[in-house]
Amino acid sequence: MHGKLLLSKDQLNNITTFHAWSNPPLNYTVYSPQKSSIPLYKQSINNDFIIVNKISGNSIIEIHNSNGEILQLNTKIIGNTSLHLEGASLLEKNLLTIMKALKIVINSKGKNSLTWTSEISQLKETKKCNTKLNNKLHSLINIFEKNNGELKKGSLKNICFLKDPTNTDLASTFTIRNVRVDNTKKFYNLNDLEHWQRIISTLSKSNDLSPLDSFSKLKLVEYDENNDKISEKNLFNFLYFNYKRAENFFFLYSGKWYCIPIDLTEKITTSVKSIPIYTNDQFRPRDKRTDLDDNTCRPTENAYTEKICAINPNLIKLDKNTFKPSINLENNHGSIEICDIFEIKDDRLNFICLKPGTSGQSFSHLIAQARNSAMYLSNLNNTEISKFINSQCAEKVDLTSKKINIILGIIHNKINDTNNIDLSLFPIMSLISIYVLKKDLEQKNIELELLLIPSN
Repeated sequence: MHGKLLLSKDQLNNITTFHAWSNPPLNYTVYSPQKSSIPLYKQSINNDFIIVNKISGNSIIEIHNSNGEILQLNTKIIGNTSLHLEGASLLEKNLLTIMKALKIVINSKGKNSLTWTSEISQLKETKKCNTKLNNKLHSLINIFEKNNGELKKGSLKNICFLKDPTNTDLASTFTIRNVRVDNTKKFYNLNDLEHWQRIISTLSKSNDLSPLDSFSKLKLVEYDENNDKISEKNLFNFLYFNYKRAENFFFLYSGKWYCIPIDLTEKITTSVKSIPIYTNDQFRPRDKRTDLDDNTCRPTENAYTEKICAINPNLIKLDKNTFKPSINLENNHGSIEICDIFEIKDDRLNFICLKPGTSGQSFSHLIAQARNSAMYLSNLNNTEISKFINSQCAEKVDLTSKKINIILGIIHNKINDTNNIDLSLFPIMSLISIYVLKKDLEQKNIELELLLIPSN
């Protein structure tokens, strides 16, 4: 006997479900913005045993009993720390059957489950964390002054700047108010040492009580190509810093402090490290000076893929070619990019998604593109995706005859080894995103690989 919950996509507001994946089990929470319906793809439970820990909405409980019968019971579910089932159809004769099915689900949880909602927490009391960050800034000032205005690269191991997640305009120029940035260079084109030597020089001359107080006043100012100011934001919100204390890993991300048990971070990093590295000499390093858009003369991801595919006929460019399914599984305005580059191999089909960076909006788009593609590629009974792929290829492609791989192409100027992933380039939230994507693809029988592309 087993059971599952069938959730109404029109009336579900939020849900925390337990997915009894063997390696490892996982709790997953989805919230619907402004009480609108949650997209269907986020409600999928992949026929796993699940238990609902927190939910608001309507559902159907489907029970498969030992006689092969399927019972469907309409119910309203409301729950927080416990699960409450309400509805006229929950008759007394069915209650024991339901509870037995739910017991099987509860018992399947296991001691190694990763519970994101309880394991990863945003901290309300941040005094100790801010003290740790302030001490780090003090340390950098001391190094700077002892070395005649220079920093040692090793001193920046656990602190860096994340790119502005809202900026997509390559013509923009960023400066920091009260900090000297060379007029010939954008702030984000400076390397780590150049970033920090300019900032630490300013902090060392400040009259504020603490370096953190001084840092918190710094503003990242964005100008367009006409030198008109576009925006002004707190530089603190683009700072990433982490440290370990006792059994916990603390990190600053987007201006907020978070805490994760160290054993959980180890499980995440071990899982990400196990992802195969896709190597192909056809994917040369991206060159910002030559991989330029014909119209804007600016470096773009599209310009890079065009040049790569132009000289490698086995690589098919799908960037900017959108698939428009009749059934929309996500709020994607009716169309999605399945991938940037499609590659046909003897034993597999590679769907390669490319984006620069390891954090921010660009990285979020990379993860979302891979997840969107997997939703459609995992349902090959739907002929629409097959028709779309074949419309882009010179030869007919049978999606059911070969293994399907999704490859995350990560472009970064600090990638030195294309055969081994450097996890220090990724904030912990980005590693979590890769981890969850990997588990999602495993349930869909799709393999995930990583392609590491240097940029200069």
